[in-house]
Amino acid sequence: SSDIIDTGRQRNGKMRTLYICRGNIGRSQIARAFHNKYSQFKADAVGTRVNKEFLGKKIGELDERVNNLIKCMSEVNINILESKITQLNDNMVDNYDRLIVMAEPDAWPDYLKKSNKIIYWNIGDPKGKDIEFHRYIRDEIKMNIKKLLFII
Repeated sequence: SSDIIDTGRQRNGKMRTLYICRGNIGRSQIARAFHNKYSQFKADAVGTRVNKEFLGKKIGELDERVNNLIKCMSEVNINILESKITQLNDNMVDNYDRLIVMAEPDAWPDYLKKSNKIIYWNIGDPKGKDIEFHRYIRDEIKMNIKKLLFII
């Protein structure tokens, strides 16, 4: 069937983008939110090492560890409470055209390292950091997204 052959590339002419960080509760969620704000083609977000207790939950269902994330995004009128936490798998690497990776290289699974679709963004991990650091990486990611989407 055509479902087996279709790898998701350029579906209906759109570039499929996947944002990847370590835990999927910070950088990739920020990137996905800005991408989806600025582009008609929706992106997704995943983590390379998602905490099992968070898997499948929404950001808004998590504990105080995500308060700074929620706050810094609400400051720019983006609500990420409904964003789901998702674990990267090898099928995802195949099914997207562009992989924007913010996870540190030591957290990449072998199947990700082998991909030729990676764009690496060296953006600090906000885990355990204060609101100012969250704002800094939020703004850094926003600028990268605008460059990626040719907005500026």
